[in-house]
Parts: sequence; C-alpha cells; structure tokens
Amino acid sequence: MKSKPGKINRILNARPDTLDFRDKMYEAALHEVPVTMRLQEYKKYKIPVLDQGQEGACTGFGLATVANYLLTRRKVVPDKIQVSPRMFYQMARRYDEWSGEDYEGSSARGAIKGWHKHGVCAANCWPYEDNTDYRLTETRVNDALLRPLGAYYRVNHKDIVAMHSAIAEVGILFATSLVHEGWDQIGVDGKIPYSEKMQGGHAFAIVAYDQEGFWIQNSWGKGWGKGGFALVSYDDWLLNGTDVWVAMLGAPIKLLKLQSKAIAHSAAAEKSESYSFADLRPHIISIGNNGKLNQGGSYGTSPDELISIFENDIPKVTKNWKKKRLLLYAHGGLVSEKAAIQRLADYRQSLLQAEVYPLSFIWRSDAWTTITNILKDAVQRRRPEGILSSAKDFMLD
Repeated sequence: MKSKPGKINRILNARPDTLDFRDKMYEAALHEVPVTMRLQEYKKYKIPVLDQGQEGACTGFGLATVANYLLTRRKVVPDKIQVSPRMFYQMARRYDEWSGEDYEGSSARGAIKGWHKHGVCAANCWPYEDNTDYRLTETRVNDALLRPLGAYYRVNHKDIVAMHSAIAEVGILFATSLVHEGWDQIGVDGKIPYSEKMQGGHAFAIVAYDQEGFWIQNSWGKGWGKGGFALVSYDDWLLNGTDVWVAMLGAPIKLLKLQSKAIAHSAAAEKSESYSFADLRPHIISIGNNGKLNQGGSYGTSPDELISIFENDIPKVTKNWKKKRLLLYAHGGLVSEKAAIQRLADYRQSLLQAEVYPLSFIWRSDAWTTITNILKDAVQRRRPEGILSSAKDFMLD
C-alpha cells in the first residue's frame, strides 16, 4: 500500500560537492550515542515541513529546515521565526564551484558557505515567491545578521558512526543524495523502497535514526511520504548518499566602531564574515579576470546589486553631507582579493569621516590567482579529452 498515488514532476538538481581539502571534517566524540534517535522526539519541536514546489531549490529548503530546528531549540533565546529558503538558495549559487548564477541547482557546500558569509534573514524579509527581486538589500543583510552560523563541519557520509554521533550531538544534519524512483513509492510505514532507476540529486535534513536507517525531513510538502518524513535505509544511503554537514548557530554581535570592523575582516580573525560583509559590500564592485562583473564569492556584485549601490546605498550615506564626493579606487597588479578588501576596510573609516564615499574595484590579481586564470583559460580553449577532462579541476585546485 502506497502513501500517495501518482508521481509529481520535480527538478532534482542538487549537485554533489567537489573535492575541497579545506573542508573541516567532523570527528566523533567519545560519548555514548543513543541506540535510536526517535522521530517522534524530533516532531515535538514542530519544525514546519516546507514545500519547494517544482523549483530546484532543495539546498535552500533543506538548510532552512536545519536552521529552523536550531533556532527553535536555541536554549537562551529561541527564535521560532522561519528563515528564508530563498536567501539560502541564492547564496548557495553565489558560493558554488560553478561560475555565475545563471544555472539551476546548487551544492550543499555552497549553501553552508552562504550562511557562514552572510547569516540568514527571516522568510517574510525575503519571501520564496519566484520573482526578479533577488538583491541582497540592506534590510535583508541586517536581518540576516541576527542569525549567524557558528561552527560547521563536513561529516564523512560513508561513516555511519560519525553520522550517528553528529545527530546525537546537534540533533539534525544537512545532507544530499541521489534520488531514485522509490522516493515516489513510499509505503504507509514511511520507508523508501530501493530502486536502481536514478532520477537526480536532492538535499534534505536528516532528523533521526533507528536500526534500519535515517529518518529525513523533506521539502516536498506533508503529502509526501509519512507527513513529509521518510526512512532511507542504511544500504540505500551507503550507495547513494553524497554529502553531509553538521552545524551550530553563532551568537549575534554588533560592532559599533569602524576600526573594529576592519580588524574583524583581517586574516587574524577566525569568525563568520557576515558582519564585515554587511558594512563593506556597498563599497565594492567585484570584477572578474574578463573585465565583467564577478557575481560569485564573498563580495560578488550582480548587476542589480550594482544599481542598488548607486540608487540606495550612496544616497543614504551621503544624505546629510555638505559636499558629496565619490572616490573610485582601483588597486594595482599582483594584489589578492582579500588584501584589496582589507585595504578598503582600513581606509573606509577615515574617508567617510571626511565625507568622501569610497568605491573600490576589486579583482583577484595576485600571482597565483593570475597563473590559475591563465591555466583555466588555456584549458577551456581546447576540447577536454580523456584524462584531461577528469583531472583538470584537481590540477587547478
């Protein structure tokens, strides 16, 4: 007996994370792990089952489920306001390994990076409705600072012991896997029957486990599975699981002095970068090595964001100035992006006090990045064949 007849056409385009040796790996602690983490215990927190519709935004919705749970369970100041899946999804595409944002799908790492860099705003601040207003506005930036990400780690998705330990420690995991036809044939017991016919990649939250497998909370509405939940067997997971991340909330902070924001951006500061981003973003135009706007990375600039700088940010800051002056700064060669941004953070305070609005053109022109761009351009000019196709990304990394 099936839970729901028929099949709904969904976009399954979650992309597996590429190899990145910079990922910090979670290590299981020496504490007793419960024999089971019961789904009924998780349900007591009443985390809403989301519905992404037919858009391929599962990374945004899966991570939103994780954030909603962590905020609800926060001990000191619980926050039951739902977060914005749209912000998570848009930031995921900004921080993915693929250039630009003009494509469907995203990776788990991209979504986690977006949360780390920016925080996340409330759902009513950036609604999910499909529209053209995808700008990271000042209102959204400031609201996102209330929900920063703290520590986060990649979990070995083939290590069941580590996954059990991470769930027992935090209560929820952010995961991706390949999806097969069995996901549309779930029984009333909530178990996903295995099928060898794959359909694509998907992101979701792992919220419980028992002797048979992991219980997941999906983002396909309550009509899917067992009220929006389902059991993925361990055999199925070991064959098709792709990525797992565990995370904890950070504590919101407020930097009042401009020099503090410059120090917070320096290489010596180990923290979420969302605070420095909020203040420096309106002063940066990010350029790629091809001379076009660079929309990816921490300080990427989209055409809409560029317009917003001139129509909103500059007029707001210079509103009461006696004489409005704009300083355009383009750094020299062999300067890394981080060094250029740190330079801006250092002189921003003095210029604003002198009623001069600094606007800096930022691009990566340090020696290694320049060499990497040359290699990338050279590789892209020829047709990938054989071992070159599979090894070029690893070589460039």
